[in-house]
Amino acid sequence: MQSDQFLQLLRKLIADERLSRSDRRVLATALDSAPPSEQKLGELRHLAFEVARQELQEVDQAAPVLEWLEDVIKLLNPAALTSNESCRGDVCFSPGEACRDRIAGLFRMARETVDVCVFTITDNVISDAILSAFRRGVSIRIISDDRKQHDTGSDIRRFVAAGIPVRVDLNRHHMHHKFAIFDHARVVTGSYNWTMGAALDNEEHIVILGESQLISRFEREFDKLWEAYR
Repeated sequence: MQSDQFLQLLRKLIADERLSRSDRRVLATALDSAPPSEQKLGELRHLAFEVARQELQEVDQAAPVLEWLEDVIKLLNPAALTSNESCRGDVCFSPGEACRDRIAGLFRMARETVDVCVFTITDNVISDAILSAFRRGVSIRIISDDRKQHDTGSDIRRFVAAGIPVRVDLNRHHMHHKFAIFDHARVVTGSYNWTMGAALDNEEHIVILGESQLISRFEREFDKLWEAYR
């Protein structure tokens, strides 16, 4: 991305004084389309500071602008992300508690957002971690299969009752995905259904991914389904 194009994009995005989900995707997609060198990233970070500095001269409250700047700089600092051990790839297998505990642990570590797109959720260990994260202010959205929500033990009604936004497919096909996106920084996916049976009996797996281009693709797929299942 050319510096002047990036500058125009930043000036457009700072209008709301916050970096929304869609804003993050716009920036991430622009960066993924032509990954910049470290030198170029330095130039883009300088532009972000310049845009924030100009905005601070025109507003009364500095905090929203500084929060916006912090979010932008995080996106422009992939080296910091890849050096973070929690964002490295990993894999867990079942039967056993490894998969379930890792998923629940990611909910406990979540700070801002989690998007869940899972065929069925019946494991109370995971469901309790979801509800706990939501109650402490994490923004959570859930997509699940319409028929599985009525299964014995399904926790979808618990999520709806708690106020978590939930959407299900309304067609004859199954919504069979099994992935979740945590804080725009990591994705959990694999064969593992979020059920007690998967933990106790089944041969399953999850993979944890931290690569920004893959995360962006999962985010686009989630948002496509979220809009389709209104």
